[in-house]
Amino acid sequence: GKELLGSATALVAKTKIGEVEASKHYEISFVLNLKSTPSGWHSVMRFTLGGNNGKEGDRMPALFVRSGDPKLYIRSSRQGSMNDGCDPQLPPLNQDTTVVIRVADGEMNVF
Repeated sequence: GKELLGSATALVAKTKIGEVEASKHYEISFVLNLKSTPSGWHSVMRFTLGGNNGKEGDRMPALFVRSGDPKLYIRSSRQGSMNDGCDPQLPPLNQDTTVVIRVADGEMNVF
């Protein structure tokens, strides 16, 4: 696998952090520490071929939160469906939580 960042890095809105080669099978792991869930829908992170939503490659994957909702929204686009995903429970605020997203053999698993 390829390591994108070698150490803890605070993500900054609309800031590219690197490039990886796209694949139909992938695993992404990271430590998530949410400080709050701001009002409305918010993208926490997104891997994309350039778009936002509506075509294959726009969410490979993407992670969203919504205020007042106890879930993470994890989405991945694929041929025939641009918004597949799952909605695990939101981890506690201000706590490091390791998230692993694995897409392989037509399935998405989140740990």
